[in-house]
Amino acid sequence: MMSDLVYLRGTQKELRPVIIAMMATYQLLQGKDVGSIYGYPSEQIQARRRFKPRIFLYFEQRNTLNAANFKPKRGEISFRIMDEEYSTITNGELTRLATNIKTQFGANGGYEWNKGKTMYAYTDWDKGYQFQMLCRSSTQARELVTKVLAIQNHSPEWGKLAKSEAEDETAAYPDIPGQHRVLGEMVDKPQRRPRVEVCFTYAYAEIWGKPNPVILYDPLGKKGNALIT
Repeated sequence: MMSDLVYLRGTQKELRPVIIAMMATYQLLQGKDVGSIYGYPSEQIQARRRFKPRIFLYFEQRNTLNAANFKPKRGEISFRIMDEEYSTITNGELTRLATNIKTQFGANGGYEWNKGKTMYAYTDWDKGYQFQMLCRSSTQARELVTKVLAIQNHSPEWGKLAKSEAEDETAAYPDIPGQHRVLGEMVDKPQRRPRVEVCFTYAYAEIWGKPNPVILYDPLGKKGNALIT
């Protein structure tokens, strides 16, 4: 049986681009235990990131046709606040971040993300970023990165944006994936990487040691107790 552990050996400088490429391009490390990275122990990585507040931006497809049994597609982007700890972050700072999120994503009923079949990833570990986006164009990928980084008043470094696409995306991720037989019955195959529009819905923060997330910005007023609406 193949092990779930992935072992890497090298210096921090050597391993960083390798890990980024594996995660962003092939997503081989999802759900895996990276184990010890010689020259950059996993304990050091965890110590730097584990207690950093994490911000989540949540997107959801709108049921514009009021269809019955509608199952919306979703999207999520997250990043960490590297200059704060769970013990130093304040409601004032969270409110400031919430206000910036509203500025970047709250206009015109919520920013619309046109999800596609090409994977983009922006990685800047020192500033708390390692997020992936399925987009239809590099133009929107860059726009999303710019807006996410603007929440912390950061500017993008485009050398840290990676792109991964199949040679034939239509064949790799068909819009109509067909059916297969399960327990003697023909059922629809799940659709991978659908082309769909998802709109910004709300944002929240996870603070280590706090059992419930802090709702930062909730323009639809569905979550309650948001710092701003």
